[in-house]
Amino acid sequence: MIKSWGLILGLGFGGLLLSQPAHAFPEMVRHGYVNCTSCHVSPSGGGALTTYGRQLSGDVLSTWSREGEANVLYGALKPPEWLTLGGDYRAIEIYRDTPQVDAYRFLLMQGDVEAAATYRKFTFDVSLGLYMFEALESRQFYANYRPTDELSFRLGKFRPAYGLMDPDHTTPIHRGLGWDEGTESYNLEAAWLGESFNTYVTADLGPIGSKIIPTDQREKGVALRTGVPLGESYQVGASYFHGVSESFDRDVTGPFVILGFTHHFFLMSEADFQSISPNTAGTTNGWVTYNRLDIEPLQGLHGYLTCELTRPDFDDSSSQTSAWGIGAQFFPRPHFEVNFLWQFQSVPAFPSDVLDYATLLLHYYL
Repeated sequence: MIKSWGLILGLGFGGLLLSQPAHAFPEMVRHGYVNCTSCHVSPSGGGALTTYGRQLSGDVLSTWSREGEANVLYGALKPPEWLTLGGDYRAIEIYRDTPQVDAYRFLLMQGDVEAAATYRKFTFDVSLGLYMFEALESRQFYANYRPTDELSFRLGKFRPAYGLMDPDHTTPIHRGLGWDEGTESYNLEAAWLGESFNTYVTADLGPIGSKIIPTDQREKGVALRTGVPLGESYQVGASYFHGVSESFDRDVTGPFVILGFTHHFFLMSEADFQSISPNTAGTTNGWVTYNRLDIEPLQGLHGYLTCELTRPDFDDSSSQTSAWGIGAQFFPRPHFEVNFLWQFQSVPAFPSDVLDYATLLLHYYL
């Protein structure tokens, strides 16, 4: 085990050094930032950073930083005010220990660039890159109209606003609900981004032409997400999604909370209840939940605990999956993130075993 992880760490950091994410961090609520547009061009977060967002990545997010270091390419490239540039490189080392396999795998997940052009109250955003380094494609592009600072209308391809909107696509509240990486859909979104509450209403037109989702499972529907700040460092909210495909109808709903007990100690939690009604069978009800308790003893260095539960069918106890994890996340300087998580999993395939599963995420943003 020690030798395996020595090799994993070596390969992982080697991949980072040889390479040069579209991430949002909802836990920034603990610093009083209740809306994603404080830091991101996108109304729902992620992707290209605003000038203010880049400043915060150095002043608040990172352990060390010097003036101008968080700028695009460290200030070597100075785009005009109307143009915002970004991009991400993500790689991951995965270790899995089950009764059938004891192995690790290194993956280059993402390498893309993003540009957002603003003209008066309109913003046009597009990303282009390699995902799993297999094919050149655009995961996100949209036109955004903001008649006021609070009101936003957006049309294009992106992920509908739902729940915590955190960046980890492997958790039950993403992958467990069918919202994994590569499932972005075409949407029409209206949003109110106020200081006292924020609300997103999204008409989901479906993942048109998706290479990942089978044709009969491509959903169309509507999503609603509302968040309300409590004080300066807490947010509570709820989400709802109704989807229809050729094979099934489903409803997903649940609450979420972000509790910034202090600037350096917080909890993020979400629970979602799902009801699926296939065309050829009865309704199945289940739930997923994700919880993260985080402490930041040194700015930019986090230690955290996670608890994830998935039970897609309340009537079938053998369908339950659980995962308890301990992790460390480090933002040493602007542009860099390293995130290590070790989990102990119980899965239906091996009901009498506790499995080891670990990941080392390496992330660089332009």
